[in-house]
Parts: sequence; structure tokens; C-alpha cells
Amino acid sequence: MNQLNYELDQKDREFEKKLRAMRQEQERIKSHYEHQSGETQRVKQLEDEISKIKNYYNKRIREIEDKYKYGGKTSAVSHRSSQSDRKTIEDQRLEVS
Repeated sequence: MNQLNYELDQKDREFEKKLRAMRQEQERIKSHYEHQSGETQRVKQLEDEISKIKNYYNKRIREIEDKYKYGGKTSAVSHRSSQSDRKTIEDQRLEVS
């Protein structure tokens, strides 16, 4: 009888030890996923910000293009200026894309 009680106590201790280990592992996994979720939200926020900036500059580029497209005749000086602006606009498009 004493042998059975001793074995039962040993099994109880072993079970409690395994249970504590499982709880610790669950807490580690939970904190990892919470941390990963926070990073995912930050990435989404930055992607939204990039999208807003890209839309803003694409709109500005279209406004500048329309200004020179429908602006009428230009003098030689303003024509050179518009060519450099167009190059700048194309450079900005490449950077944004």
C-alpha cells in the first residue's frame, strides 16, 4: 500500500511539473503572437502612409503635367524649364514606383 501511495505522489508531482511547463510554453507563445500582431499593425500603418504619399505625389505630377499640357504656347526659356520639370516628374514617378 505504501508503495502505491509513493508511486501516486510521484505521478502527481510529474503531472504538476508537466502542467507548469505547458503553461509556461503557452505564455511564451501568447506573448510571441501578441508581439507579432503589433508588428503586423505597424507594417499595415506604414503601408497606408506610403499609399497616401504616393497618391499625393501622383496627383501633383498630373496637375503639373496638365498645367504644361494645356498651358498654351511657351517661350523657349519656359519650354526648357518645362522639359527639366518633366524630367523631374519622371524621376519622381520612378522613385514613387
